[in-house]
Amino acid sequence: MNSYIYQNKAFLFINNREDLILRTYDIESQELLGELKLREEYMTNDELQKVIKKSSRKNFSLTAAVNEGLENTLLINLDCVATYEYFYHYNWWWHHTMFQNMMMQQMQISKPNLPFGPNVGEDNDLYFYYSSRPVQLVMDQNLKFIKTSAGTPVRPQFNKSKYLDIFENNDMVKEETISFTSGSVRTIYFSEVTKAVHLKIFD
Repeated sequence: MNSYIYQNKAFLFINNREDLILRTYDIESQELLGELKLREEYMTNDELQKVIKKSSRKNFSLTAAVNEGLENTLLINLDCVATYEYFYHYNWWWHHTMFQNMMMQQMQISKPNLPFGPNVGEDNDLYFYYSSRPVQLVMDQNLKFIKTSAGTPVRPQFNKSKYLDIFENNDMVKEETISFTSGSVRTIYFSEVTKAVHLKIFD
């Protein structure tokens, strides 16, 4: 199960091992606006069928996002991730408080069994996750799928690898972090060469 809030609507994606059901609710009235069975609706879409099948497995979780498209459309992006690579404590504040309490008691803390967030490699703080592009479905404002349109996002996707590749396998860069804003890419890192923290902004 996965959910996504967009404008005044809540999109709920439920994989019941037989189909992927999309339920849409009005947030204010809590009224059910529509329900669609995606496997049934897109029987000929092989990529979507693979995502539905894979996300129903025990070690995988469904991911979903709703974005604004051109021509007053909504773009539904569906994919799945391996839960052993990507896991969140849903009650993070409680875990954080318990961790702080144990640190104050000077107890030896072993490595947590379940990490918070992406399972990052110990030698690199920047998380690299490579996957195929998500399946994209196009929906109009009346929550009806438009199967004849490929969909164009208002904010186009760009090649993130172009910026991430700068840091991968670079032993002279430590503690790097990167963020993608609406108009630029910003990164902060420590350089072993200059022994200084650097801030870079790319267009």
